[in-house]
Amino acid sequence: MTEIQCTRRGGVDVICIRGDLDVMTIEQLAASISTLRQQGSRSLLWLGSGLGRVDAQGLHLLTRPFKVYRQMGGRIVLAQFPSQVIRVFQRTPWHRCLNIFDEEKDARQFLSLSPESENTSHEETEESESHD
Repeated sequence: MTEIQCTRRGGVDVICIRGDLDVMTIEQLAASISTLRQQGSRSLLWLGSGLGRVDAQGLHLLTRPFKVYRQMGGRIVLAQFPSQVIRVFQRTPWHRCLNIFDEEKDARQFLSLSPESENTSHEETEESESHD
C-alpha cells in the first residue's frame, strides 16, 4: 500500500510518498497539495526516494494543483527522484514549472533563495541515492 506523508520542516512543507504513484495516489497527492496551499504553504518539497512505479496516464491530475500553488506565490521543488521517474515527469505539461534536484539539501537551499531565482532550472537526470 502506498503512503503519503506530509510534514513541515523549517518553514517548508515536505511530501514523501512510499510506494507506487497510481491514479488513486495522484488524486490524494493533488488534494494534499491543494490543502497545503489553502493552509498558507509557500514552499513545497517533494521527496521521491520512496517512489516505485509511476502511472504516467494519471499525472495530468497534478496540473491544476501545481498551477494554482504557483499562482498563489508558492514554489515547488523535487529532490531524490529516480531518473526513470524524472523522465516520466518530463513528458508532462507542468514539468517546466518544477525545479528538480538530486539532493534534499540543494532543494532546501533553492527554497531559501529569493523568488527572483525561481526561473532558474536545476534539473538533474541521474538517479540519486536515498539518504534517509
